[in-house]
Amino acid sequence: MAFPLQLRVGTNGTSATTSPVVTLPLNIQSGETLLIFIRNAEGGTITFPNEGIDWIKLFENSSDASNDTTALAWRRSDGNEGASVTLTFSVSGKFAATAWRMLGALDPNIQPPEFATLVTGTSTLPDPGNLTPTGGAKDYRWLWIGSW
Repeated sequence: MAFPLQLRVGTNGTSATTSPVVTLPLNIQSGETLLIFIRNAEGGTITFPNEGIDWIKLFENSSDASNDTTALAWRRSDGNEGASVTLTFSVSGKFAATAWRMLGALDPNIQPPEFATLVTGTSTLPDPGNLTPTGGAKDYRWLWIGSW
């Protein structure tokens, strides 16, 4: 098995909103794993479309002192996603988001994406938490994701 390939695209929400529109990568095919990482600069909660069914939230966190909220969610694509997806913020805010299209990944309904222990802090040398994947020794695509 080869390492899953990833294509990503970023969205910079420069105007405050409660309905952030996140751009998705091009040419999404049915069965691929999609990931969205988003940060609302004003805090509150972040809701993904049809959350818990279509989009599965891995985490939502607002524990640091910067008054923001970050979240990461995944979904198995059906090929009809379109060019963007609209989320919901409970508090209007500017945002930044990155969306990934993972090609060649295992079916996320069988082996969902995992993340390390969430780490927050004020270091100028951020270091992600450790993760021992559930699936044992395989070719994995590791993503280090941070926001500040």
